[in-house]
Amino acid sequence: MRKIFIIAISCTILFSSVANASDMQRLAMELTRINSRIEAKLMSLGPAEYDNILQIIIAENPNPIVRAYPIFGVHSNNTSFLLACSPDRSQGLLVDASCTANFDFHLWQQGFLPCQFPAEIQNVCR
Repeated sequence: MRKIFIIAISCTILFSSVANASDMQRLAMELTRINSRIEAKLMSLGPAEYDNILQIIIAENPNPIVRAYPIFGVHSNNTSFLLACSPDRSQGLLVDASCTANFDFHLWQQGFLPCQFPAEIQNVCR
């Protein structure tokens, strides 16, 4: 009986993490797209409009995965940094910097980290 219970728990964890990985992959792709759009808008409107641009682009995004997770942004040194967090805003999930071609941080794979930009983000674009 105990073996069946352990197998059932293992399957539940496996299937929930696969679904989570799928969501995180889709969300990572959307963050990269959002950052590209932000950078294009910043060229014409300037960095002072960053917060407005971010909110408009997120609101216009038709992908439901974008609305499922809170997304925060900051603009520093000509780079847009985006942070996606868990729905309750307790855990940081993903971080993307517009200065890199590859996706930057999969926080959700590193355990339970707070919903904040990691300190290493400052070194990503150097």
